[in-house]
Amino acid sequence: MALIRTTAVRDGDCYVLNGQKRFITHSGIADLYAIFATADPVAALAVGVARATYEYAFQYAQERVQFGKPIIAKQAIRFMLADMATEIDAARLLT
Repeated sequence: MALIRTTAVRDGDCYVLNGQKRFITHSGIADLYAIFATADPVAALAVGVARATYEYAFQYAQERVQFGKPIIAKQAIRFMLADMATEIDAARLLT
Protein backbone atom coordinates (compact mmCIF):
# COMPACT_ATOMS: atom_id res chain seq x y z
CA MET A 1 0.00 0.00 0.00
CA ALA A 2 2.90 2.38 0.58
CA LEU A 3 3.62 2.56 -3.16
CA ILE A 4 0.09 3.55 -4.16
CA ARG A 5 0.14 6.83 -6.05
CA THR A 6 -3.57 7.10 -6.83
CA THR A 7 -5.25 9.68 -4.63
CA ALA A 8 -8.86 10.07 -3.54
CA VAL A 9 -10.06 13.58 -2.72
CA ARG A 10 -13.45 14.09 -1.09
CA ASP A 11 -15.85 16.21 -3.18
CA GLY A 12 -19.13 16.51 -1.31
CA ASP A 13 -20.61 13.04 -0.93
CA CYS A 14 -18.22 11.52 -3.49
CA TYR A 15 -14.51 10.99 -4.03
CA VAL A 16 -12.56 12.15 -7.06
CA LEU A 17 -9.85 9.66 -8.05
CA ASN A 18 -6.61 10.77 -9.63
CA GLY A 19 -4.23 8.12 -10.91
CA GLN A 20 -3.57 5.59 -13.66
CA LYS A 21 -5.61 2.53 -14.55
CA ARG A 22 -3.74 -0.73 -14.97
CA PHE A 23 -4.81 -3.68 -17.08
CA ILE A 24 -7.64 -5.56 -15.39
CA THR A 25 -8.27 -9.17 -16.38
CA HIS A 26 -11.96 -9.77 -17.26
CA SER A 27 -12.80 -6.09 -16.75
CA GLY A 28 -15.40 -6.26 -19.51
CA ILE A 29 -17.53 -8.76 -17.61
CA ALA A 30 -16.91 -7.66 -14.00
CA ASP A 31 -19.74 -6.26 -11.89
CA LEU A 32 -17.47 -4.85 -9.21
CA TYR A 33 -14.01 -3.26 -9.15
CA ALA A 34 -11.67 -2.77 -6.20
CA ILE A 35 -9.78 0.53 -6.27
CA PHE A 36 -6.89 1.32 -3.94
CA ALA A 37 -6.06 4.96 -3.32
CA THR A 38 -4.60 7.12 -0.59
CA ALA A 39 -6.94 9.68 0.91
CA ASP A 40 -4.37 11.65 2.91
CA PRO A 41 -0.91 12.17 1.36
CA VAL A 42 0.23 14.01 4.53
CA ALA A 43 0.08 10.64 6.31
CA ALA A 44 3.04 9.40 4.27
CA LEU A 45 5.13 12.30 5.54
CA ALA A 46 4.14 11.52 9.13
CA VAL A 47 5.18 7.88 8.68
CA GLY A 48 8.55 9.02 7.34
CA VAL A 49 9.09 11.30 10.34
CA ALA A 50 8.10 8.49 12.70
CA ARG A 51 10.54 6.12 11.00
CA ALA A 52 13.39 8.64 11.31
CA THR A 53 12.54 9.13 14.98
CA TYR A 54 12.59 5.38 15.56
CA GLU A 55 15.99 5.04 13.88
CA TYR A 56 17.38 7.85 16.03
CA ALA A 57 15.96 6.26 19.21
CA PHE A 58 17.38 2.86 18.24
CA GLN A 59 20.84 4.30 17.62
CA TYR A 60 20.70 6.28 20.87
CA ALA A 61 19.75 3.14 22.82
CA GLN A 62 22.78 1.36 21.38
CA GLU A 63 25.16 4.21 22.28
CA ARG A 64 23.80 5.32 25.68
CA VAL A 65 25.51 3.46 28.51
CA GLN A 66 23.90 3.14 31.94
CA PHE A 67 25.31 0.99 34.73
CA GLY A 68 28.08 -0.20 32.43
CA LYS A 69 25.83 -1.52 29.62
CA PRO A 70 24.06 0.05 26.65
CA ILE A 71 20.44 0.74 27.54
CA ILE A 72 19.31 -1.40 24.61
CA ALA A 73 20.32 -4.37 26.78
CA LYS A 74 17.35 -3.55 29.04
CA GLN A 75 14.22 -5.50 28.20
CA ALA A 76 11.94 -2.51 28.81
CA ILE A 77 13.85 -0.42 26.23
CA ARG A 78 13.66 -3.25 23.70
CA PHE A 79 9.90 -3.56 24.28
CA MET A 80 9.45 0.18 23.70
CA LEU A 81 11.47 0.04 20.48
CA ALA A 82 9.56 -3.04 19.31
CA ASP A 83 6.24 -1.29 19.98
CA MET A 84 7.44 1.76 18.03
CA ALA A 85 8.50 -0.39 15.07
CA THR A 86 5.19 -2.26 15.07
CA GLU A 87 3.13 0.94 15.11
CA ILE A 88 5.23 2.52 12.36
CA ASP A 89 4.97 -0.57 10.14
CA ALA A 90 1.19 -0.68 10.68
CA ALA A 91 0.88 3.00 9.78
CA ARG A 92 3.06 2.51 6.69
CA LEU A 93 0.85 -0.33 5.50
CA LEU A 94 -2.26 1.81 5.95
CA THR A 95 -0.97 4.76 3.92
